[in-house]
Amino acid sequence: MGQCCTIRGGGINGRPSSDIGDKDWGTTDIGPYSSNGTGVPAIRVISTVIVDGRPCKNSLYLGNSLAGNDQKLLAFHGIKRRIQICTERDHKDLDLFARQNERAMKDPQILSVTLCAIKKTNLTETIEKSYKFIRQAAVKRENILIHSKSPKHQTEAWSIAVACGCLMKMCNWSLDQALYHIKMQSPEVELSFELGNRLQTYERYLNFLTSPTHKGAEEETLEVHG
Repeated sequence: MGQCCTIRGGGINGRPSSDIGDKDWGTTDIGPYSSNGTGVPAIRVISTVIVDGRPCKNSLYLGNSLAGNDQKLLAFHGIKRRIQICTERDHKDLDLFARQNERAMKDPQILSVTLCAIKKTNLTETIEKSYKFIRQAAVKRENILIHSKSPKHQTEAWSIAVACGCLMKMCNWSLDQALYHIKMQSPEVELSFELGNRLQTYERYLNFLTSPTHKGAEEETLEVHG
């Protein structure tokens, strides 16, 4: 079992920074398992949705693939919108992909995204797209669930990474803070070293956006074009 993150200070512009270093992070699937080793639906609220620093009337959830397709469980938690995470490897299972993607393409309440393990920018793009989807849901006060499309270990690991990134963007948190918060609700959830590194890249991107240098450049651009 890998170590969980600790919260550190000293980030740019008040934002704490993370340092993965040589941590032995392991990947853990979301949710418990029954005595015969099969997965069971798992949904846990991870945060109140926050937009522009203000808490909204809806919540953000993290769940596994079984929970994402359990209509009774979704209704119980009042979940109206879902962010489904898929990997390119999942495409090999054509039946699974065809069934779930066909519905997602027709349903505006479902954001279906496919991540590529090779493209390092893919995670940042997915987090940004997911955050916009969350902001839209906040207007209608609809609860949102982030979950994997398939029960594959790697896909669930990506869904955890997207959830961490959304918390970082939404709450102005470091990676350490986001993962710590998720682990408070779901102690079994951890990140792989590779995904942790990718999230550190996203963290540096957020630090750049909030840095005085970037804000000064934006203001200068507005003055020139104003």
